[in-house]
Amino acid sequence: MDNKNILEKIKELKDLINTKIKEIIEIEKPTIKIGTRYYTPYSDGTINHTNWKNNNFDNDRLTIGNVFSTEQEAKNELTKRKAIQKIKLYITENFPFKPNWNDNKDKWNIYHNHDEDITATYFADIIEITKTQNQTQIGFLKSKENAETIIKLFKKELDIIFEINN
Repeated sequence: MDNKNILEKIKELKDLINTKIKEIIEIEKPTIKIGTRYYTPYSDGTINHTNWKNNNFDNDRLTIGNVFSTEQEAKNELTKRKAIQKIKLYITENFPFKPNWNDNKDKWNIYHNHDEDITATYFADIIEITKTQNQTQIGFLKSKENAETIIKLFKKELDIIFEINN
């Protein structure tokens, strides 16, 4: 095989690889008809509605998960975001902690295991504390005591975040 053929084969392989990479990383977006009304929470806490035009504004909102079919869905999301932020601000001010994943010390987060709600033991209103490396919406805490304090102070907000009784 001469150099020209080798270069052509390399180009073909490069094009094939680029195509496959695009297929792998392409996020499949829902098809939204032009003119469809949707709702989006704004940074000032208001909900706005607009009609889908398939422009950059619409697609940017869709990409970050800020397009909702109904006003109620947008309100629910805004309420959840406010609850998360309220807890995160409290943690930042009262329990500042940046986990070091190389120190083998416990890191605590707060979660609710929805699957256990159907067991014989009643868990519907209990938010459990667990050791984990999975990212959480409110971040990690240094101690079990910090996590228990958050659970006591922010029960209402945690119920919103974990969609308990919704």
